[in-house]
Amino acid sequence: MKEKNSVIGVGIAIITVGIIWLLSNLGLLSWNIFGSLRVLWPLVLVVIGLNMIFKKHPLIKGLTWVALIAVLVLYSFFTAEKFKPSGQNSKDIYIEKNAIIESVELRVDLGALNLNIESTSNGLLNAASDIPDLNYSYTDNNSKRSKIYINNKKNFSFLKFNSSQSMDIKLNKDVVWDLDVNIGAINGIFDLRDIKVNSLDISMGASNLNIKFGAHGDMVNAKINSGASNINIYVPREVGLKIEVDGVLSGNNFTEAGLARKGGCYYSDNWETAESKIDLDINMGVGDVEVIYE
Repeated sequence: MKEKNSVIGVGIAIITVGIIWLLSNLGLLSWNIFGSLRVLWPLVLVVIGLNMIFKKHPLIKGLTWVALIAVLVLYSFFTAEKFKPSGQNSKDIYIEKNAIIESVELRVDLGALNLNIESTSNGLLNAASDIPDLNYSYTDNNSKRSKIYINNKKNFSFLKFNSSQSMDIKLNKDVVWDLDVNIGAINGIFDLRDIKVNSLDISMGASNLNIKFGAHGDMVNAKINSGASNINIYVPREVGLKIEVDGVLSGNNFTEAGLARKGGCYYSDNWETAESKIDLDINMGVGDVEVIYE
C-alpha cells in the first residue's frame, strides 16, 4: 500500500510539471520558476519540513511538492515580463507611467534602421514604427524601477541600413533611464538633452549617429561599440567630458574642441569641477567622432 501511495505521489508531481511545461511552451504561462524561487526559496524549507513530518505518507509528500510548484508558477505569472506583440496593423507602443516609478532600464534589440530618440511628458514610453513583428515587454512589479525590452529578431543586419524601416521612441523626462541599445546599424538622432540618463550602452554596426546630451547635475556613463561609423557628440558647454578611445579612429576633433589628452583619455578643462559629467568609452573600427559644444 505504501509503495502504491508513493507511486501515486510521484505520478501527480510528474503530471503537474508536464502540464505546466506544456502551457509555458504554448505561451499560456510565464516560465519564470527560477526567478520566483529566488524570492520564495524559504517555502522549500517548509516543504522539506512537511515531508519529514509526513514521511510515512508519500501521497501527502507528493502533494506538498505539487503545491510548491503551483505557488511558484502563480507568482511568476503575476510578476514576470509579459511579451506583447505590437500588432500586425499597428506598430505603435504606449506604456503608461506608474506614479511610483523613478527609474527605467530600456533595452532595444533591433536590426538596421532609422532610429530617433527624444523626450516626452506623455506616458512612460511611446514609440511609432513600421517594423513588422515588433515585440516589447514591460515589467514594474509595482516597484520604483521598471524594465522595458523592445526587439524584433527577424529583422537583423549589420551590413546596411534598411531605409524602409524606422522607429521613433519618446522617453519620459521625469524618470532616470539606463539605455542599452543593440542595433545592426543606425541612422538617426538620440536627443537626450531633456532626458535624465544614468547610463548609455550602444552596440551597432556601421552607422551615422548624432547623440545630444543634456546637463542634469549627475554623471552619465556611456559606452559605444561600433563598426565604421560617423558619430557626432553634442555636449552643453558646462558639462565635464571624459573620452576613452579603443580602436582606430580615422578622424576626430577632440583637440580642436578643447579636450586635453592625459594617460590615454581626453578630458575637458572643467572635468574635475563640473556638476554634470559624461564619462564616454568608445570602441570602434575605422570611423570619425566629432565633439560639438552647444
